[in-house]
This record gives sequence, C-alpha cells and structure tokens, in this order.
Amino acid sequence: MAGRHGDWYRVWGGPRLLFSFYGTELVFQQPSITGVTTEKTVLASLDGAGTYLGGQLGAARGYKHVFFGFELTMAKFWTSAHLELLQDERDVNLDTFIVYPGLALMLEL
Repeated sequence: MAGRHGDWYRVWGGPRLLFSFYGTELVFQQPSITGVTTEKTVLASLDGAGTYLGGQLGAARGYKHVFFGFELTMAKFWTSAHLELLQDERDVNLDTFIVYPGLALMLEL
C-alpha cells in the first residue's frame, strides 16, 4: 500500500493478493456401549483453496485530524472445493469478480 497526505487530503492505493486453504469434516461417533467397539464415521468433508487478486484506491478530504473518505476495492476471486457427502463426491469451481466500495470517517488523534 502506498499513499500521500497533506493537511487537507489523503490518497492511497495498492495491490491485494491473498491465498487461502480450508478444510473441515462432519464426523459421527456412536456413544460408547459396554463391550462394543465404536468407530468414527465421516459423514461429510470439504477441502478447498482460493486466490484473491485485486487492487484498492482511496481518497479523503478534511483538515488536520478529521477526514471523510471513499475507498474502492476491486478483485478477482478464484476458488475450488472438493465435497464428499454420504459417499457422493463433487468438485466445484466458483469464480467471481468483487467490487467493494466503502465510505469512512477518519479521526487522527
């Protein structure tokens, strides 16, 4: 992130890059019964990865310690997942483009 500032303005911008990996599972375990062995059964599992690549620009106007700003983040998000649910398996690819505007009141104390 890079930017400039003065007594009455602030401007900033920069690239954004994020990698994420995730996984979870739903497990059933029979409560123990005397003399009976129990084992865990995986009912569902989900594993995946995502990449987020984009940029951010922002500007603010004000004076000395109080500024009103606008920020815009735009990014492409690629993600894929592998789902197993009760012996059924699926691979999913979900791609999207994100436009994320924001307004801010900034106080510098």
